[in-house]
Amino acid sequence: MQQFVGFSSEDELAIHAVTVAAFQIFRDVSHFKYGDATMSQIWIWGLILFYLVCINSLTYLAFWTDKERAQMGLYRIPESTLCLLSMVGGSPAAFYARQKLRHKTRKQPFGAILLIIAAFQVVAIIGLLGGLDGLGI
Repeated sequence: MQQFVGFSSEDELAIHAVTVAAFQIFRDVSHFKYGDATMSQIWIWGLILFYLVCINSLTYLAFWTDKERAQMGLYRIPESTLCLLSMVGGSPAAFYARQKLRHKTRKQPFGAILLIIAAFQVVAIIGLLGGLDGLGI
């Protein structure tokens, strides 16, 4: 075993033991089952949930900022930006912000675009979950 500069052989053995233990723990945790889900699946769903919370918070903030700027007569956030935020996962916040802030509720082309985006997202989610058969419908 090659000795590292500044480490004694006892230190190297301790580092090796900790490394091996960490890999064993990772291996065991990655095979951990919670019901039918593995730990890696739980992590993936956790990351998806984190992403959705972030993008929906950002979408609501964008709608709120656009409303404030509209009331002050300042430069507005383009509708294309608001639609893009909705497309990448912020459509629940877009619908909530429209109702809660009473912002862009009468702007019909914008409202129709949001509905189309939401419809595509629902179809995509159903497709990812295995179609209507996968949902038990």
